[in-house]
Amino acid sequence: MVGANTVFARNAICFLLIIVAVAQLRRKELTTNLPLENFVESFLTAIRYVRYAPGIQMVLVRNILFALFISVIPALLPVVGLKELHLNASSLGLVFTCMEIGSMLGAVFIMPLARAKFASNSITALANIFVAVVFGLMALIRHHEFFLVAAMLAGIAWTMAASELWVAGQRAMPSWARGRMNATVIMVSQGAMALGGVIWGSSALMWGVQATLLMAAALLLVSLILLGWLSIDFTETLNVEPALVSGQAHRLIHQPQPRDGPVIISIDVKIDRRLGPNIDESPSGGPVDPFAEWSICLAFVR
Repeated sequence: MVGANTVFARNAICFLLIIVAVAQLRRKELTTNLPLENFVESFLTAIRYVRYAPGIQMVLVRNILFALFISVIPALLPVVGLKELHLNASSLGLVFTCMEIGSMLGAVFIMPLARAKFASNSITALANIFVAVVFGLMALIRHHEFFLVAAMLAGIAWTMAASELWVAGQRAMPSWARGRMNATVIMVSQGAMALGGVIWGSSALMWGVQATLLMAAALLLVSLILLGWLSIDFTETLNVEPALVSGQAHRLIHQPQPRDGPVIISIDVKIDRRLGPNIDESPSGGPVDPFAEWSICLAFVR
């Protein structure tokens, strides 16, 4: 048998091997004429986009709400296993293994059936109900075998809700902002989970683990009322991609692509000379059409 220190050391070595493998990758560098943003500019751009994108705001709120409650599992599951069930290290590892098995079962078998019959908001509501049941089982079950079943159900429910929220987020963000919006969703979700861990851990310290789990289950069931106002079903029909330029409407000879350039825009302006006292004389001294047509050319280099 090896100790915990050896396990952590081997895990660290595996991560180092992954870093070395990623460093060996050679990606094709894309040349662009656009100026590059620094970190602060990119961060402010993400905040500005979220401010004016109601769809992303709804997705972030739902992720925060879910993360606050699901943080009960990583915060209190080890406490229940070690303090209440008196599990050893291998048994606690088996608990988390059952949770991961439940996640795989949920992703491979349950989610395709659920998406074929229910909308996104209904799936997340059903998953939240399963999570509340898991909280109740964690508070009441004191048999090792049944606790493994509760852990597997936790994995299924967690995968159902998290995957559907992630898909809703992908639908609500345009392709050109997908990278920074994904980073925003992850950052907000992880921040809410960290905050939830502090809240539920402090609650368990003050009122006990069982009372905290039952309270979390009750609050989660009450929060289902909010899902009607915070529905994510709108993302199924949401189109956030830029509208294509139609040659039929604008009679364009060439269909411009997003990266085409440089671009020259010509604007013809007709000005009524009778509206101004100093524009009724022609530079050549001849007769002047009361409506003169001026051509303005604007050049944008991209």
